[in-house]
Amino acid sequence: MNNFEIRVLLRHYWKKGLSARAAAAKICEVEGEGTIGKTAAIKWFKRFEDGDLDFENKPRSGRPSILDEEDLRAALEDEPSSNTRDLADKLGVAQQTVVNYLRKFDFVYKKPRQDPYELTEAQAIRRVERYPTLIRQERALLQHDNTPAHRANLTKENLGELDGIEVLPHPAYSPDLAPSDYGLFRSMVHFFRGRRFETFDQVEAARREFFESKEPHWYRDQIRQLAERWRKVIENDGLYFEE
Repeated sequence: MNNFEIRVLLRHYWKKGLSARAAAAKICEVEGEGTIGKTAAIKWFKRFEDGDLDFENKPRSGRPSILDEEDLRAALEDEPSSNTRDLADKLGVAQQTVVNYLRKFDFVYKKPRQDPYELTEAQAIRRVERYPTLIRQERALLQHDNTPAHRANLTKENLGELDGIEVLPHPAYSPDLAPSDYGLFRSMVHFFRGRRFETFDQVEAARREFFESKEPHWYRDQIRQLAERWRKVIENDGLYFEE
C-alpha cells in the first residue's frame, strides 16, 4: 500500500469520526503492523481538521525533530530498502531527524548500491544458514519480503490453505535476495523515470502498462536468479555481494 492510498483511508476514517489512533489501528489490522504510525496519522488528521484535504506533502520545515525509536526500528524491519525521505514521510518527521537517528543506531545508508545498511555478524549468519538446503530444494517455494501486507493475518491464512508450498523466511536487510527488489522494482524505476502523474488513475494505468510490457520469460528469469544469489550469499559468508 502506497502513501497515497494510506492517506485516502485516513481521510475516510476521519470523515467517519474515528480518532487518528483508531484509524491507524484499523489500517494496520488489515494491511499489517507498521503500515502507518500513530504520529503520522495524527499529523494528517490535523491537516484534515484545518480544512486541508490535499494528499500531497507540505514543505518539511518545522516538522517534528523527535520520533519514537521503536517506530523507526519497525519501519526499517518492514521495508529495509526505504530511503530517509520515505521513512520521514511514513513517520511524520523531518528527514534530517531520520538521518540523525540512523546514525545513533550505527546504520549506514549505502547510496551507490541497493544494499541499504551495513550488516551485523548476526544478520549475515541468518542470511546464509538456510540457503545450502534451499538450493537443492525441488518443491514449490514462495519468496516474499517482510512488508506489512505480506505479514497481515489474512495473507497468512490464505497462504496456509495452499498445499505443497513452503514460504521462505526472508532475512532483514536483504533486498538483494528478493526478486521484487533486484528485478521488478529496479526495472520499474527505469520505466517510470521522468514521468509525472496527476491522479491515482494515471498511476494505475502506468502500472498496467509496465506489467503488460514484460514477456513471461522476463519474470521467469528474475525468479531463476534467486538460486544463484543464494550461492553468492554462501560464498560471501552472508555479506552483500557485488553485482
